Amino acid sequence: MFLHDLKEKKSSMIDIEDMSLEACSTLLGFIYGTVRQDQFWKYRLSLLAAANKYIIPTSETAVRKAFWRISMQEMFLSGFTLRGCIS
Repeated sequence: MFLHDLKEKKSSMIDIEDMSLEACSTLLGFIYGTVRQDQFWKYRLSLLAAANKYIIPTSETAVRKAFWRISMQEMFLSGFTLRGCIS
């Protein structure tokens, strides 16, 4: 998996201290297109932070778009309109 002689190559482990295992798993699922909507929603802020930190521009843009789309869907379903009135 690793080309260079790093500690991760020797141990076959990667320690990511600023993400939970579940958030990391969700990020990989997002990258590979297998993330479920409930996973995305639960870890959306972690996904956005990781995409930004690890310079994954496609993921960052996609997370932002998906976050916006889901947020707009939830507002619509709850009766919110752009004027802030109940329809």
